[in-house]
Amino acid sequence: GITKTADLATAKAGDTVVYTLAVTNHGPLDSTGAQVIDTLPAGVSFVSASAGCNALNGVVSCGLGTLANGASTSFTITVQLNDPYDGASPLANTAQVDAPGDTDPDNNTSTTTTNVPGTEHPVPTLGEWAMLLLLAALAGMGARQLRRR
Repeated sequence: GITKTADLATAKAGDTVVYTLAVTNHGPLDSTGAQVIDTLPAGVSFVSASAGCNALNGVVSCGLGTLANGASTSFTITVQLNDPYDGASPLANTAQVDAPGDTDPDNNTSTTTTNVPGTEHPVPTLGEWAMLLLLAALAGMGARQLRRR
């Protein structure tokens, strides 16, 4: 099973976020050949990861080696939010553990979210007076068209 957490609940463009991925072998046997896979979401750049992890094209993979029944291990992955930030808000990041022969794959994914305020892009609107001026201008143009006929 895997549990993923982030060190920040809220981040802004340029901030670094450290993800901790805790993996536990719930048995009944020792695990060999398992790996953690974390596909980084849009809007972040890879910075670093624990020893034993590799990053390629936005995918971080960490080999577990042999993990005894009942044992746990953890990895960290550090990312930096792009500046300007161009990802989703909240920023959701999911990791999974791929364990050959796993008898309970239902606990093999974990997602954590980080809020990224200020990424909303409001639709510009006109104020009350601007709407009245626009209405008057349109009415004037309409009246001019009617006089030409």
